[in-house]
Amino acid sequence: MLTIDEIKNISFRKATLNGGYRAEDVDSFIDEVIVSFEQLKKEKTNLVHKIDVLATRVEQYRADEETVRNALLASQKVADACIREAKEKAAKIVRDAESFGHDMGITLDLACGTGTLTRLLKKRGVDVFGIDYSMEMLSEAMQSASEEGLDILFLRQKMQSIDLYGTINTCVCTLDSINHLTKIEDVAKTFDRVGLFMDDDGLFIFDVNTVYKHKNVLADNTFVYENDSVFCVWQNTPEDDNKVKIDLDFFEEENGVYYRSSESFSERAYTDDEIRKMLTDAGFEVEAVYGDLTLESPKADEQRVIYVARMKKSRNKEFNESKG
Repeated sequence: MLTIDEIKNISFRKATLNGGYRAEDVDSFIDEVIVSFEQLKKEKTNLVHKIDVLATRVEQYRADEETVRNALLASQKVADACIREAKEKAAKIVRDAESFGHDMGITLDLACGTGTLTRLLKKRGVDVFGIDYSMEMLSEAMQSASEEGLDILFLRQKMQSIDLYGTINTCVCTLDSINHLTKIEDVAKTFDRVGLFMDDDGLFIFDVNTVYKHKNVLADNTFVYENDSVFCVWQNTPEDDNKVKIDLDFFEEENGVYYRSSESFSERAYTDDEIRKMLTDAGFEVEAVYGDLTLESPKADEQRVIYVARMKKSRNKEFNESKG
């Protein structure tokens, strides 16, 4: 390709002594200029395209930076909200027990997760232990309890097959853990196992997401959920039997770098009739059903309800005799 200096300093051979240039030299130079011009035009087009791409990426980076910043801010707010909710639940559980004249005694926090509620109940003087099947959750629960100077026993067992060495007077199961059991047989087994180790007049207090929430709130909607240093996009897909398939995309921070991962699972909502029948079959009698964090009957559009069920007649003696 010709340079500016080459164009400026071009010289042609004389065609005759009287003047004029050789046509072949001029034609050859014009051809070179045309080739150089076309090459410059192509390079300009490529350069403009690269600038456009770069500008788009800069805008994307700015948007991503703003999204991450907002996610972190929201994360802290949600973490604080979760702690507040756990405190409210702990207070309500103790209040519910007292309203029924119930001494909580030895209490099982079933599907305890990271043990937030377990620790709060312990601080309120409840003799509580926790069960969960996730080793990661239990590790965090044990570490947090140790850091807070709390002596709490945590066991790794499935809800539908818990096996205890003694009896309990109270069982609590919160944060929609029952909904994670998508087979009604597993819920029935869970209720039966809780009942098997429950003392006379023992209370089983648990919450569940409602059919209304699954059909009208979760439905096929998309939500954003934040917890600790995680930003999550939550996509719901309705399925049969009041189930919802949940697809999660996580953006997790590690040493200042954000990594993306995905997870999918399903939750199932059960009708009031289904829950009452399973409780009755397990030996429980429903004492009350409340709206979430209230002492009032659930409304038609209630998203979460709390059940308080009492063991009518302990099966402990029968169970212990069969083991002995």
